[in-house]
Amino acid sequence: MNDLQRPALSVLITTYNRSEILGKTLNAWLDQTFKDFELIIIDDGSVDGTWEVLNDYKSRYHAQLGGKLVIHRQENKGASAARNLGIKLARGDVIVFIDDDAYPVPIFLESHYRWHQRYPNAIVRGPIINISSWDEVTPTPPKGVLNRLKYYSKNFFCTANVSIAKRYILEVGGFDESFKRWEDTELAYKLRASFKFKWIFDYDATVYHYKPQLEELDESFFYREGIYSAKLFLKYSDNVRVKLRTGYFFPNLLLWRLLLSKSGEALVKRFKKLSYLRGYVRGFMDTLNESKKRKRWDKIWS
Repeated sequence: MNDLQRPALSVLITTYNRSEILGKTLNAWLDQTFKDFELIIIDDGSVDGTWEVLNDYKSRYHAQLGGKLVIHRQENKGASAARNLGIKLARGDVIVFIDDDAYPVPIFLESHYRWHQRYPNAIVRGPIINISSWDEVTPTPPKGVLNRLKYYSKNFFCTANVSIAKRYILEVGGFDESFKRWEDTELAYKLRASFKFKWIFDYDATVYHYKPQLEELDESFFYREGIYSAKLFLKYSDNVRVKLRTGYFFPNLLLWRLLLSKSGEALVKRFKKLSYLRGYVRGFMDTLNESKKRKRWDKIWS
């Protein structure tokens, strides 16, 4: 693909202070079996050397990537704003979203592309396999019935691994930039309310998602999760599906870690995980209460 040709796929990655992780994930794009793509990376105002890593990567692999790689830097505005910028820059008709800490298997793009060729109205998802070590990455998707059950997801729009025609995103106004978490779920509800899609889950479109162990996170992380799930709950409060997703189900990361805890795990770790749950509930309830206060003040001053 030369600089004047429109690529079949636009891969969009947003990143913030991930210089070490990017060094691990960027090389995966050299090994893709499907070559007709551009790679757009938006640096959301990193201060840790991420921009230097991206420029080094662009110069080092210019011969292989040529015009495929587009890097852009903006002041820190959050992932939603960075993705909206990337969408504007994208030249392909189909956008593939993937996280900066996700490592795609070589047939990843080939798998996404073939479904969009067959179904122009498709939303294509693939497995997101959480890993805690890069040694767990393999070049092949998961095999076997049990693995397929394990990695299946009903979340039909997750920016760690999803593709969709660009025009659909533009028609609903893109990502809501007031959301710093749960922004992909918010976009999903707008898409679902506006269009009918062919939803496809393809096991060949696998990514390995580097995630820290739960013990490395703190209560404040889940407090923020609670805040933005409550914002989603309030924005779509008349939608039963949203209420179930945001109000009554806790984040998958926390829920599955609790359910899959080893029976011999130290009691102190179990209590620590309960503190994460408490953080989420606090964030959710604080946001709901703040909303009620604002409504009361609006009534007083109106």
